[in-house]
Amino acid sequence: MDPNQTPPNIFTSPEYYESMAVVLTAVVGMITAGVKYWIINPHNENFEEIVKSTSEAMNKIEQNTSESMNKIDSDVSKIADKLEDIRVSIATVKNSVESAHHRIDEVTERVNRMENLYLKDKIK
Repeated sequence: MDPNQTPPNIFTSPEYYESMAVVLTAVVGMITAGVKYWIINPHNENFEEIVKSTSEAMNKIEQNTSESMNKIDSDVSKIADKLEDIRVSIATVKNSVESAHHRIDEVTERVNRMENLYLKDKIK
């Protein structure tokens, strides 16, 4: 080897670029695998748990709402039945009162006629 001769520059060698490309691809692949394993997968599992728990909560809310609506519907039906009974009772009382007034008017008319006859007889 010649003492004035310098070693070849490694950046000019085509094998250098090929080996660097392989190393760079391997490093990027490892980084991608690490990110997927340590960052993305735990979040996916958490996301699935959140979706599952949210779905269960929504089902419970729907079930409770359905039960509440059925209870309210039942209560409203009972109240409607009681109101109908009250309407019937009021109508019965009204008819009874009208009949009683009619009878009282008849009795009053009879009493007035009898008083008039009695007073006419007394006056004569």
